[in-house]
Amino acid sequence: MVGVLFAEPILNIDAIIRTSHFFMICIVNGVAIYLLNASLGFNEDRKNERLDEIQQFSKSKLVSLGVIIGVIGFVWLYIFSPLLVVPAAIVYILWIVYSIPGGLKRIPLLGLLTAFVGQLVHFHLGYLVFDDLSAASLVIATYFSLLFTAGHALHEVIDHDADQEAGLKTSAVFFGRKLLFNASTFLFVIAAIYLLVIYLLGAFSWTILIPYEVAFVIHMFLLRKLRDTGNESLFAYRRKYMVVYAMATAVVAVLINVDL
Repeated sequence: MVGVLFAEPILNIDAIIRTSHFFMICIVNGVAIYLLNASLGFNEDRKNERLDEIQQFSKSKLVSLGVIIGVIGFVWLYIFSPLLVVPAAIVYILWIVYSIPGGLKRIPLLGLLTAFVGQLVHFHLGYLVFDDLSAASLVIATYFSLLFTAGHALHEVIDHDADQEAGLKTSAVFFGRKLLFNASTFLFVIAAIYLLVIYLLGAFSWTILIPYEVAFVIHMFLLRKLRDTGNESLFAYRRKYMVVYAMATAVVAVLINVDL
């Protein structure tokens, strides 16, 4: 959805309605991908406490629901904009290949690469609603891909014990929980530096730079306050920094529509 914002549509009732329509389509397709991923990793995720709510469904039910909702989502997306069907198909393929037994999730670093590439496509799904793919869109999308990959690394840290017990060779299992947690933090730092560099190169105005860099400073404060790296603490830490970046995005949405 953040891609819609950076396409900078003219703020009017038509744009608001179109964005809201697209948001509902994203929810439907997001649920479908979640259900399909859960079904593909069903046996390996049985011991993952984070996914307890999924275990009340059978694997066949998850597949059926995922396919039905996915078909609805794709047809709805085609009616909304045929142009978005190809990038949406790429998103489905990426996350299915990630989740299948023996898939990219089980290969060190490739799970993180999937997150990076996937977010590039996620961003452009929204961007293409109002504008065309360009070098400028790829430059800003890379910032969000770095953030998303950093968050995905933390996600793997949280799932480390369950994935190790299931015999999965995720990046966290292969390199160790501590190293991947540090890699997650490093990627967040790289994202902030990258944003500053592309700003200095003239990619966008300060109205985008300042909110996200302030979010980064608050994020680092939250990191320093982290008591330990147990899952409960990491869940709380993740929720807090996600809210901070969401608030930064809301501020950007206001600023880019104000003549400053």
